[in-house]
Amino acid sequence: MRGAFLTILVGTLLGTVIGVTVILVLYAAGWHRKLAERASRRGVGSVNALRWAIASQYQLPLGTFLGIAGVMVMFFGGEMMARWSQLFRR
Repeated sequence: MRGAFLTILVGTLLGTVIGVTVILVLYAAGWHRKLAERASRRGVGSVNALRWAIASQYQLPLGTFLGIAGVMVMFFGGEMMARWSQLFRR
């Protein structure tokens, strides 16, 4: 229970950073471009807006990042907490 908060915090931050990066890469790579072009021809919206809507719906499982964060806290939790307390001591 000691590192539960830190695990959730680090896992959520890690998942957010990696998730946003994945979405931006998918959009830049033209993921499902043909689908967006077909939908645009039917009058649903512009190709870029549809591509962004499709890419932003991509989901990554949070449990994976919580597991990675748990391992990080298990091995480096003491150092993380020391640095965290130094940030607010000033």
